[in-house]
Parts: sequence; structure tokens; C-alpha cells
Amino acid sequence: MSIRSGIGDSEVRVKPRGRNEDQNQYWQQHPTAIANYRMDKHETINKCMLWIMPRKKRAMRKIGNSSAADVKAGVLLIRQGMSIRKAATSCGVPFTTLKRYYWKTAGSENLDEERFEPNYSVNQIFTASQEEKLKEYFSHCALLFYGLTARECRQVAYQCAKLNNIKMPKSWTDNEMAGKDWLTLFKRRNRFSSRRPEPCSLARATAFNRNNVNNFYNNLEDLIKRNSAFANGTRIFNLDETSTTTVQKPQKVIAPLGRKCIGKVTSGERGTLVTTCFATSYDIS
Repeated sequence: MSIRSGIGDSEVRVKPRGRNEDQNQYWQQHPTAIANYRMDKHETINKCMLWIMPRKKRAMRKIGNSSAADVKAGVLLIRQGMSIRKAATSCGVPFTTLKRYYWKTAGSENLDEERFEPNYSVNQIFTASQEEKLKEYFSHCALLFYGLTARECRQVAYQCAKLNNIKMPKSWTDNEMAGKDWLTLFKRRNRFSSRRPEPCSLARATAFNRNNVNNFYNNLEDLIKRNSAFANGTRIFNLDETSTTTVQKPQKVIAPLGRKCIGKVTSGERGTLVTTCFATSYDIS
């Protein structure tokens, strides 16, 4: 039996498991009720939007919730003669966590030199300074209209790790590029996003600079001073163009968040370009 779940074209196939006809008719007459129905392992789901796993699980952490100060205070209480379980209850630290750190620091006389928090950097591939250089390089490429795609960013990360003899996962070496999960977390840490840049020819990209813009406004100011009729805006026209172009459609590139526009240099010298111009002005009379 196939049941439409009411979400797009998603379809759910449910094994009746000996239900009578009245129950089967209920499912057909109430397709949205499938969202509250618990399925077992014998029932198959095909293209159901309700059961897609997210990339990031949004749940409360179950490990690493104890602060270093609480763990250190618990170790001090144990050294003063208190039992491990009582010290764990007093400081709000899990029993196994406090026991592990107590035996880890048993031979140390100065607890200020010990670390009482998890060291997640042991599996970190790049240091903070190396990631900062990658961030600057990706941002610089995007601002120069040569933004890197996700695949190119992963290849650059692999080449950087290889040249610096950095320990990396085996999948990086096999694929000669960084993993997708690394790129996702890198973008999250450094405030990057995947953006589709606006196609822009090399001539336009090089012509739009500070000097040319200043020259335009200086000429406009001189023109208005020579002829006051231009000052009311009725003889100033704004012209824009749209075209059927052969410039290829660029892929999404990695760019920093907050940028309103990201360009991509393309080759616009091939084929015929049909341009349509629109001009408008404002008449206050």
C-alpha cells in the first residue's frame, strides 16, 4: 500500500501487517497522519522528506560539560581525604571523569601545571595560524574575482598539509583533497559561505576601480556647475543593459560572510552578444 504524506512528492510504502480494511482506508483518507505513525524495520520509506538526517545534530553535549575549575577542585578535595564519589557529588563532576583526572595527576605536586579539560586539538589538522592563512588566501581570491570552488578549496587544503608535512587522514591522501566535513567546519569556524558569483568580464572588473569612479563623479559635478538645468535631475538619465551572453555560468565559490556582491572573471569574447539598453529619467514637473 502506498500513502502520500502530503509533503511535496514524497511517498511512503507501509506494510499493512494484518490490518483490516477499515484501518487501511483510514490511512488512505488521512495521508498526513503518517507523520505520527511509528514504523518498524520491515517498512520501507521511499523519498520521504520527514526522515532526512541533518548534517549537524543539535543536541546537548553529554561529555566535556565539566569545567576545569570544578575538576581541579574535586581533585584537591580527594587529596585532602574525601572519597572520590563524595567529591564528585560536591563539585558536580561525573564520578568517572573525576576518577580519571585524579589518577592522571596522582604523581604531580603542582596542579597548576596540569590540564583538567579535554584536549580536542590532538585530532586537529591545521593550527590556528595555518587556518588563518587559508582564510586570508580564500578571501583574497574571492575579492580578486577569482574565488575558489568547494573542490578547489579542498585541494588547496590538501596541498598545504602535504607541503608542510602535516599528519592528515588517509582519505585526504587517497582523494588528494580534504574531506567535505572539514570544509563544512572550516566555513563555520571562519564565517564563510558558498555564494554564486555574478559573471563579470575582465574588462569590466579592471575598469571598476576607485580612480574611474572618482573621475565619473568629478565630471558629473563639473557638468552640473556649467549648466544648472541638469541640477533638477530631469535631464539626467540612468541607463542599464541586459544581454543574451555567451559568458559561462560560474559555480559557487567560497567567500567571506557579509559581502554583498562576489564577482567571477569569465571569458566574454566568444560568440555574439545581443545587448538591450533601458534608459529612464525623473521629471519633477
